[in-house]
Amino acid sequence: MDKKILMAILLIGIALTFGCNTSNTNKRSTFVGGTNGILINFEENAPPNQVYDSGSNPFDVVVMLTNDGEYTVPKDKVTVSIIGIDPAAFGQSPAALSKHPTDDLQGVTKDASNNKQPSIPVAVEFNNFNYLGKVLGDLQYNIIAQVCYNYQTNANVMLCIKSNLMDTKSTVCNLNEKKTVENSGAPVQITLFTQSVGGKDKIGFQFTIEQKGNGNIFMSGLSCADTFANRDKVYVTVDTGLPGLKCTGFTSGNDNSGFMTLYQGKRTINCVQQIDTSVDSKYEKAVTITANYDYLEMKSQPIVVKKSM
Repeated sequence: MDKKILMAILLIGIALTFGCNTSNTNKRSTFVGGTNGILINFEENAPPNQVYDSGSNPFDVVVMLTNDGEYTVPKDKVTVSIIGIDPAAFGQSPAALSKHPTDDLQGVTKDASNNKQPSIPVAVEFNNFNYLGKVLGDLQYNIIAQVCYNYQTNANVMLCIKSNLMDTKSTVCNLNEKKTVENSGAPVQITLFTQSVGGKDKIGFQFTIEQKGNGNIFMSGLSCADTFANRDKVYVTVDTGLPGLKCTGFTSGNDNSGFMTLYQGKRTINCVQQIDTSVDSKYEKAVTITANYDYLEMKSQPIVVKKSM
């Protein structure tokens, strides 16, 4: 092959590759994404690694909450409790070991360059712990910060709408395929969205609600009360912006929203959307899916009580 022709082919290939990479890099996503909600940590030395007995060594416990997801949580929808110890043994009352933060937990955002902007941590302080008893030797306890908070997942997906449901060509969009879902950063995610033709004037779609975080899910508004009826409950709302939407898989609710229960961390919802076939149409329609739930997470910190001299 002529060297000039070969060089031209190589240059074209490089240009095409560069163009594809530039397109992917510059694509702006709707959400920051991720599978975290609120991250829990203890302030350094609060609690300390060790204290002394006989009421001789007062200390504080400071829980740092960082919202690493995209839903802003109002301060009254977050409850921080210190558990794992007998309150009386550390000079506390049970009521003093549960409180709300003093500020809302702002969600993460994106700047103009599509970069993640982290949220500001919020401190929750529990003061004046003091081990009142006496120990014969080193005794270890685990101070556990338990955080129950309300959270929300938002997701977008583009649904293919065509009045001619026999049109299987890929012009504009496809009626039968797996769709890409964009999720807001949250421990519960919407996954595996698939669209198909559901009848002469209907399209069908199904998606999965999936637990991706490390905590426990509870019905929203009940302060993470750990009962069988409250566990693994998510309230889901599906909105296509079109009349004639019916979804199944809810334990209670209506045609497009309701409670559903996760089994082994997942649950699939099936929907059917009526299509007006009398009007010629061929376009993509944004579907929004919202999931509301309470979420419970914990962080443990060991503390050794030593015998005072």
